[in-house]
Amino acid sequence: MLSDSVIELLRNEISDQEYNRYIKQLKFDEKNSKSNIKIFIAPNILVSNWIKTKYSEKLSHLFEVKTGNKPEIKIITKDQIKSKTNKQNNISILEINKPTTNTILNPSYTFESFVVGSSNQYAYTAAKSVAKKPGVVYNPVFIYGPTGLGKTHLIHAIGNYSQNNGKNVIYATIEQFMNDFTYNLKNQTMDRFREKYRNCDILLIDDTQFLSNKIQTQEEFFHTF
Repeated sequence: MLSDSVIELLRNEISDQEYNRYIKQLKFDEKNSKSNIKIFIAPNILVSNWIKTKYSEKLSHLFEVKTGNKPEIKIITKDQIKSKTNKQNNISILEINKPTTNTILNPSYTFESFVVGSSNQYAYTAAKSVAKKPGVVYNPVFIYGPTGLGKTHLIHAIGNYSQNNGKNVIYATIEQFMNDFTYNLKNQTMDRFREKYRNCDILLIDDTQFLSNKIQTQEEFFHTF
């Protein structure tokens, strides 16, 4: 099968760990794929988002290498597919539902995989409380501390837990937040910026220390809450 040979090419370019943890879980949707669109089904939204971000362009290129045609790659979950019949024309139509999330989270960073110690026990407990009751406790919550204690891991764990429970999560680094702010300010589309960052269940921002001395962006950031 063509998809198998493409996946094998990708396997040769990535680590065994990445292949076994993510790529191996993909299933090719031969029935609904076309020459200009190739659809893969992931086991959950976390794996779907991770592969989409890291490998969709690469997969598209590898299909082009094999066939001479560069298709669009869609990485979706079973929950995002609904096949129905067009009664008028009696043909099967694939509907791909839009995900309820707008985020890129590392699926490896979960509460289960977090190493708890005396230095991060309080942050871990607070993060779990935030994930279970978003907007109710510690709103907002600010996690700080030296490098290597798991701040980013906890942020992703909150997002992964919440996303798995149907919450609309947005994760961004402060650099992405500032770039979005600058772009929309320049193009006079601040309404779009505010809609993106305010209309979600949970907003996760990493590396907020880089907001220092950026007064205008600080004001917009804190108005978000």
